[in-house]
Amino acid sequence: MIRPRKKVRLAFLALFIQSFFALTIIKFASNIWAFYLLISLISALDILHRYFGFTLIASMTFEESELQKLNAKVQTIGEVTSLLGFPVVGYLAYLFGVRLMLLDALLLLIGALLLIPYINIPVRQEKRLKKKANQFNLKFLAKSFLQELRWFCSSTLQ
Repeated sequence: MIRPRKKVRLAFLALFIQSFFALTIIKFASNIWAFYLLISLISALDILHRYFGFTLIASMTFEESELQKLNAKVQTIGEVTSLLGFPVVGYLAYLFGVRLMLLDALLLLIGALLLIPYINIPVRQEKRLKKKANQFNLKFLAKSFLQELRWFCSSTLQ
């Protein structure tokens, strides 16, 4: 099991690298293969920082009922954001095109910078959380990602 400090560091790195890839998309927007590869990498890193973020929230929560309330709030905010955010961002993408990735890069960088104060803060762990937590396997994630990438490349080249 990955310790909470490492989770914060990995989430920070994932957000920071996503920000870099978002900037890189602007340069390679006309190259469809590079564009898809960068979008895939951003999506893979998004999984990392979301996973670590949710497990950190769980490890910082003291009571089971508190965790359920917090999870409900996080999910509600996520759904409302999706409901309202996607149409707005779609319209902004229509107006600004690929240059909108500058805003994405900025927001990802801000997210990474907001994690800096938490990088060295110890977070308590309870036995119940250790039992319930799924083991994160980075090798499995990398292997799955490479298989999907191979499938994508082989299916589009045929």
